[in-house]
Amino acid sequence: MQFIRNLYRPFLPPFLLFLCIVILNSSSVYAIENAILKSKQLIDTQGKYDEAIVILQKSLAHNPKNATAWYWLAIAHQKINDNQKSQTEMEKAFALGLTKPYHLTGYDYLGWVYYKNYKFDMAFETFNKALAINPGYFSSTKGRGLANNALANYENAIKDFDFCIRIAPNDMELYRIRGISFIILKNIKKLFLILTRHFQKIFRVLRKETFYI
Repeated sequence: MQFIRNLYRPFLPPFLLFLCIVILNSSSVYAIENAILKSKQLIDTQGKYDEAIVILQKSLAHNPKNATAWYWLAIAHQKINDNQKSQTEMEKAFALGLTKPYHLTGYDYLGWVYYKNYKFDMAFETFNKALAINPGYFSSTKGRGLANNALANYENAIKDFDFCIRIAPNDMELYRIRGISFIILKNIKKLFLILTRHFQKIFRVLRKETFYI
């Protein structure tokens, strides 16, 4: 028996150390998963965004590479209109390998944050990433329409708003922003027609003058 004890004694401390590391890691993973679950409930059902932010920030201080925690922190900051922080955090979530089930809503939230931060090109591209996953996603279609408006792509904006109106025919805001796009587009076409006729007259006058010279 003593022989067996002596045989295993050199390996015992490393094994105990390994066992402690496994237990600590498991405890850390459990703690952050529990924090994410609690924060999700605070954000989705209770509207306690500040409380969720505190919980997630404490968890990320111990495990800063958890992409899902950054995702929920970004959403919490977006809910209180802290769009600059939300942008940085959602970008970090994707950089850390945010899992695919979160990609659709992640791109949608990030698109809206870009839009609110006046980064319309990036908003347009990000909404398209969401719509590549789900072509009929209402929020991203509406967001892309607004981004198209901001980028003066009025015809495409109207198409996006028309699609949204078919899904939500009682949403008066959609009719309002579609109407604005239509009026701007109509005026641009009218202005282009006026300018075209004006330059045609100038060209005809110049041709006559050149002929007489």
